[in-house]
Amino acid sequence: MEELQTQTNPFAAPEATDAIAVSIPGDSAVLGDIEATRRRLLSHEASIRSAGTLYLLGFVGLALPAVFALFGCLATLPQLTRAPNGVEALIPALLMTLVLAAFAALYYYIGMGLRRLDPKVRTVSMIMTGFGLLGFPIGTLISGYILYLLACEKGKEVLSVEYQGIVAATPHIKYRTSIVVWILVGLLVVGLLGAFLGAVLRG
Repeated sequence: MEELQTQTNPFAAPEATDAIAVSIPGDSAVLGDIEATRRRLLSHEASIRSAGTLYLLGFVGLALPAVFALFGCLATLPQLTRAPNGVEALIPALLMTLVLAAFAALYYYIGMGLRRLDPKVRTVSMIMTGFGLLGFPIGTLISGYILYLLACEKGKEVLSVEYQGIVAATPHIKYRTSIVVWILVGLLVVGLLGAFLGAVLRG
């Protein structure tokens, strides 16, 4: 009888199991808060990433003319070297090429930064977007929308170090490009095609 009394009760929960059962709900609650924050800002996150795509399109639009201008300068260099003051006449074209290349690099930096939700590009992207407001009407429309995305409270949250941790903790939550951004991309493409056709017809 004494041996039976000293045996472990089979219906009693082990102490280690109790500890695990207490820790899991706490972790689940934290993960639930993180997921709720990600889902709340997911649409804004997608719009900011898409704004980065627009800047990358701008990078292509600046980089291609810079490359063509550079090759043009190199192609005419042998002729200019034989002409009086020929090299000096090439300086304005080279300066324009450097300006285009510098802006292309800046657009690439902003575009990749916004795609990655890098907080370091928020200020410079807001400054560049502010200049874009001068490009009436399409530039004003697109830049105004991007400026809103970056300057509002949700923009501050998305472009923060804390939110980068939230994104890393919720890889199973995917974002979709906003329909508004697709419309703006279409307007940008139409504007670029219009400018190209106008330049061709004038030429």
